[in-house]
Amino acid sequence: MSENKTSVSQDPSLTVGNQVDFQEIDLHSPEVIEMLKEHGELFRRKIEAIKGVREPDMAEQVDTVVNGIVESSQVAEPGKHKIITGSRGEQFVFTNEKYDSLYSVDEQGNVTPRERRVLAMQNPYGGPVRIEAPWSTPENPQTQDGTEEAMLTFGLDDTGELTDDRYLIGDREMLLNNYEPVVVAQSPKLT
Repeated sequence: MSENKTSVSQDPSLTVGNQVDFQEIDLHSPEVIEMLKEHGELFRRKIEAIKGVREPDMAEQVDTVVNGIVESSQVAEPGKHKIITGSRGEQFVFTNEKYDSLYSVDEQGNVTPRERRVLAMQNPYGGPVRIEAPWSTPENPQTQDGTEEAMLTFGLDDTGELTDDRYLIGDREMLLNNYEPVVVAQSPKLT
């Protein structure tokens, strides 16, 4: 875990010009994985139609605002991205490849998520956090920010192993809007 804190000036309409200090954390660090082993909960994606999906007509800046902060800011490009509307009306950008791996369209045109599981735990740091976003690249580094209510979320593969898909969900309510708890007799393997 990094102890770096970054002071970020937010959109005045969101925080009235306040400065927010984000603690930068590494969701791949041994310390975070140990906390996940102790506090992580297993969830399964609910398979129900999502509120909306669209393709941008032109390059479009999409700011995902959750709990009063800009959680992420991405440019959605025609032919490369889809924009999903979440449970609280927030918008998320996915590459077409990522979208196709996460969602399917039924015969009636309803978009539903594919079956997947995650481990999640509430932000244990007591304040706002910043992570490297899963869509970040060396050419275009990106971050994702969360409040003290954010859920640190870790993708699992079909065998229960952690994947590199690690991200923030705004809070427990948002997590439960899209995922349901899974009771297991044995914890998934964490590597």
